[in-house]
Amino acid sequence: MHKIYLSGPLFSRSEIAWGERVRSFLKDRLEDAEIIWPHEIVPCHAGPEQIFQANVQALHECDIMVAMLDGPQVDDGAAWEVGYFFRQGKKILG
Repeated sequence: MHKIYLSGPLFSRSEIAWGERVRSFLKDRLEDAEIIWPHEIVPCHAGPEQIFQANVQALHECDIMVAMLDGPQVDDGAAWEVGYFFRQGKKILG
């Protein structure tokens, strides 16, 4: 079973709605995969350090990343996650 990290912007309602659509799309088509989405890892009221540590742990546990890179500029956090994942030698689909 693959664990897929879904990376992308999460700073507006529309970005979260798009992420939910992408997550649902992946879940519907990849029944044997677990989708890890940072928006669901820790509660939004968690502190920055707790959020960061939870995301880094998820990046280590996943073996594939799907990165939402569309828009006029790639989200800073997503860009960092892609670099971190790449450094681990793991597969990334953008």
